[in-house]
Amino acid sequence: MQPNLNRLLRALAREGLEVTYDGHLYTVRLRGDANAPPAEALRLAVLGGSRAGIAEAVAALLETENPLDIINGPVMRAMAEVGKQFACGDLIVTEVLQSAEAASHEVMELIDRLVREKHGQG
Repeated sequence: MQPNLNRLLRALAREGLEVTYDGHLYTVRLRGDANAPPAEALRLAVLGGSRAGIAEAVAALLETENPLDIINGPVMRAMAEVGKQFACGDLIVTEVLQSAEAASHEVMELIDRLVREKHGQG
């Protein structure tokens, strides 16, 4: 994929849109699609560098997973994907920082929840 196309896709993601390509056709949909599983919604938000939808996705994940599993699972996988895209030259430093900021905000909330649970305030 060409770097200019990736920048366009990231700009669309920041606006709450997801673009998919099946080899023949591009499809655009709202990222907040109710059909997207919470882990995928979290991944897309982090990749898009946006906090939009992250809190809702994390809340849904917390119904079945503990905070540490969310941090070590979907959040770390999303940031690993950001790192790979940066290494390939598909992302610039500013875009990586936007993704890191989006992820770190929820990680701090999850860590706070872990601390509260440890002290019986959960």
